[in-house]
Amino acid sequence: MRGYVCQLRNEDEARAMSQSVLTRLHKGGYVHRDIRLPNILFIHGVTNYKYVLIDFEHTNVGGLVVSEWLKDWDDNTLTNKNKYTRQSDLYQFGKMLRNLNVVNSEAGKKFLDGLGNKRIHINNILGHEWIR
Repeated sequence: MRGYVCQLRNEDEARAMSQSVLTRLHKGGYVHRDIRLPNILFIHGVTNYKYVLIDFEHTNVGGLVVSEWLKDWDDNTLTNKNKYTRQSDLYQFGKMLRNLNVVNSEAGKKFLDGLGNKRIHINNILGHEWIR
């Protein structure tokens, strides 16, 4: 795959990246488990889905008990039964966005809070006011 390292400079770019990645995330019931900016590429010249998630080394089906943690995980990543789920991916996605410090609108902050508190689910994420 040809692309460029994802470098988000502002909230609009963060929103566009979120729309691209979240639209395709969890197709087939799989979880990525290593969502972080180095694993997202920008594809120049593409109109839809300009950003793609790469590096599926740790991808697996959701809901499996985890035996080892990845680098960016914290105590809130897994369920209380030590499982990594689709909600874990969304939590990690929100953490990644928050660490960029480019989401400053009220809608964006609500979006990040919803991901961080695991209140936004994959079934309704694309309908969130910040994503639309």
